Amino acid sequence: MNPKFELSIKSVTVVNELPNTWSEKDCLALLHQLDFDDIASISADQLRDYAIMALQDLDEDEASDAVVDFVFGDTLSDGKKQNVSEEMTQDRLWEEYPDLGCHERIFNAQFMLNQAYPTTPQPDINKIEVELSSLNQSAESYLQKSNCDDSLGIPEALIVRCIAAGLSDRAILVRLFEDQLTGEAKFPEAEHILWHVYPKRLPADGGKRERYALTLYCPTRWTGELAGEVALECEPFIRDLET
Repeated sequence: MNPKFELSIKSVTVVNELPNTWSEKDCLALLHQLDFDDIASISADQLRDYAIMALQDLDEDEASDAVVDFVFGDTLSDGKKQNVSEEMTQDRLWEEYPDLGCHERIFNAQFMLNQAYPTTPQPDINKIEVELSSLNQSAESYLQKSNCDDSLGIPEALIVRCIAAGLSDRAILVRLFEDQLTGEAKFPEAEHILWHVYPKRLPADGGKRERYALTLYCPTRWTGELAGEVALECEPFIRDLET
């Protein structure tokens, strides 16, 4: 019997910042990189404001270079970082850059650049509140296996495949990843499509013995069609997701 799940979408909202990013530690490190004076006198709750002001002391192109260099470090070549820096002042590069693995870091760089220079694109991302439930024994066993150590490790590929059940055939996610969604190809891209997953286990409800409330952060490019208050039944292909 194929695992059968219900994905109930509670709400879809657009937010402009990811949680737990640009922490006091990050802002302090950026200030050091920018050689900002008298950092020791800045209180912790003012570090972000001062980091933004330090970027405003640069011109827009220099500020873009600085945040890109800070976010990527040595993980991209100088040439690629320069291309990212130039394009992000005009384009939605957190959705359009060819390497999906760079999208989240570009988003975070774009957030800080936009704080300093509001004329640059303001990044946005969908915050999606859903409930994932098992509808048969196979799905229940799979979720129990995925979370046997209480780490709530529900694979991104499973969630993305369930989300796809609520999208039309014209949706860009469906068109670009048809083979991955149907199981004809593995789906490593899923973790770069679904950036953050915050799960909470829920008590059983009738036949839904394994239930999880999930807060998801996913680029609007992939999930722009979704709307709240929709329940989707799905039987996603999961062979490559088993642990």
